[in-house]
Amino acid sequence: MIKIGWDTVMRDVYMMTESVTDHFDAVVGIANGGIVPAVLIANRLGVKDILTIYKSYDRDYVESMLQDYEKVLIIDDINDTGDTISQYLNLDHNNCRCATLYRRYNTKQSKVAYGRQLESNEYFQFPWEYYS
Repeated sequence: MIKIGWDTVMRDVYMMTESVTDHFDAVVGIANGGIVPAVLIANRLGVKDILTIYKSYDRDYVESMLQDYEKVLIIDDINDTGDTISQYLNLDHNNCRCATLYRRYNTKQSKVAYGRQLESNEYFQFPWEYYS
């Protein structure tokens, strides 16, 4: 297991937000891992509305939750297999974009924006997971 520290996370938040040039009305964190990165990214982008969704939520619920927002950025901590983030790639919401703080080198979803690519299959522990 590789522990990722706060300094590394903050550097990677900066790198990810440098690649995002759009203005968003809301940032959505996929619970549990995407909540902390969503807050950090929203703060960096100057977005005030931060929402939370669970990967078990169905598409209709998520789409109804986002209907009041013109442009939405959905965040998760890591694009590992691509299964979680793929649930949100093709929402009916016209201006929805997905991004992750980290992307595993062999993910199935390679078109999702990310901060840093991980070249290892080892488990990564983020600072918000240290005590779990």
